[in-house]
Parts: sequence; structure tokens; C-alpha cells
Amino acid sequence: MRRSSIYFFLARLALGVSTTSASAQQIDYGELAKRPGFTVTRKVVKGEEIVTIRKASVEIEVSSRGTLGVDRDTAVLCLWNEYVKLHVGADYCFPDSERELKEDFADAVERFKDFIVANSLTPVTRGELDAYVEKRRTELVSRMSKVPAGAPRCPKLDFFVDYQADGREKRRADVAKILAVPRPPVMNPCF
Repeated sequence: MRRSSIYFFLARLALGVSTTSASAQQIDYGELAKRPGFTVTRKVVKGEEIVTIRKASVEIEVSSRGTLGVDRDTAVLCLWNEYVKLHVGADYCFPDSERELKEDFADAVERFKDFIVANSLTPVTRGELDAYVEKRRTELVSRMSKVPAGAPRCPKLDFFVDYQADGREKRRADVAKILAVPRPPVMNPCF
């Protein structure tokens, strides 16, 4: 349940729509089509209108059945969600060490927020994104068991190994590459 509500929240942030056609009308397709790099097409399939929005590597289909956005390059919301987990996890697992790694994850999360605010199809505030990060932090800490004094907070740290080995320059370059092309942030495909 939590995972599906997280994905719904992320989709709503990116598109400003829910899965109903009434909500999908929040997007002014005519105005969107005038923006540089966007194409908007409409077609009717078996009596149902389907609107397709394209920009760069992203394609979003809106119909009465819902909204689905796919990025043929990198799904920004998927990776933002992963970086939020890494940021929150590193803060928790390394309270007194790995300063550079924690700074890089925090910086990545902030850069993703800037991208999401600038490129979402409908307004999204930094406050909403900040609240999402804090919600994830609270969820993580609530799931962690109490650790005896002197014991490691996170005995299994495999998911940090590659990032630690990469070093600051590569970590920051990877994020810059993901966010280099302005496009609507979407969740799919998510690994």
C-alpha cells in the first residue's frame, strides 16, 4: 500500500493530474502545444479520446482510464525516489562519517527538486517535495529497529558500495547527465 501511494504521489507531482479524465483537464493542451519542444496530439480510439504529450525522450498518454508517462532515456521521478532513499539512508546509516557521500546525495536531491519544479506540467512546489523527503525519512527511521550502543546502525551497506567507489566527481556528473535535458519528469520505467 505504501509503495503504491508513493508512486501515485510522484505521478501527481509530475503531471499535476490523477487517474481521472476530469483531473487530466487541468492541463491546458493548447497552451502546452505552444511551448518549445512540446507536441500534443489527440486521437479517438473506440470512442475514447487519447491525448499524447511528447517532449524530448518523454511520452505521456492521458485518457479516461488514467495517465501514463514513459521516458525513453531516464525516468527522473524514479531516480529522484532512489536518490531520496540514498540520501535518507546515508544520513541514518552514517551519522558520524561519510560526510562527502551524504553531501552529494543531499545535493542530488536538491538538483532533482529544481528539475521537477521547473519541468512539471502543472505547478509543483518545493514545499511539497520537501514534505515528501521528510515523509520518507520518518518512514525509514520508524522501520529501523533500536540498535544497541556501539553496534552499527546499518549492518548491511551493500547499496552504498558503488556510490562510495565512484567518488564525488562521478556522482555529481551522473546526476548532471540525468538532468541535462529539460523534459516532464515521469516515473516509468522504474527498475
